[in-house]
Amino acid sequence: MNNSRLQDEIFALKQDGYKDKQFRFLNVGTASERLMFAIQTNSGKTYTLRIEIPLDYPNSIPAVYVESPKPLKIRSGVPMPESSASYHTLQSKDGCTRICHFGFNSWSPRQSLSKVIMKCRFWLEVYESHMQTGVLIGDILPHDPNTGGRLY
Repeated sequence: MNNSRLQDEIFALKQDGYKDKQFRFLNVGTASERLMFAIQTNSGKTYTLRIEIPLDYPNSIPAVYVESPKPLKIRSGVPMPESSASYHTLQSKDGCTRICHFGFNSWSPRQSLSKVIMKCRFWLEVYESHMQTGVLIGDILPHDPNTGGRLY
């Protein structure tokens, strides 16, 4: 990501109330560029997200992985399924669950990493609800039947 876009992303994160100690950009301008982000849910649990930023960002969607806790488990105690519509997950990497946040049809270069984080925070809140109730994430966060993207 170029320096101007990086500054815009940092500004947006701070405008949304995120503190410097919550996030760190690594390997900026390389093929392994990422944003590490610590996020706390309403229950007080903290998760670490690894947002992998593609070379052509913002034209392409960044991949988001739950770095910690690892592995992320479902209510039954087994690891979160990969590529699951029922859990809104995609192919995991390095033992980390990949969260589905934006569909291809809803992504545009106008989106920001702050919006990605907001959607991931929402996913984490629903994940915690699943851990309490057993209700599948996909039953709470429906997909758009026309596009396959999420409706929220």
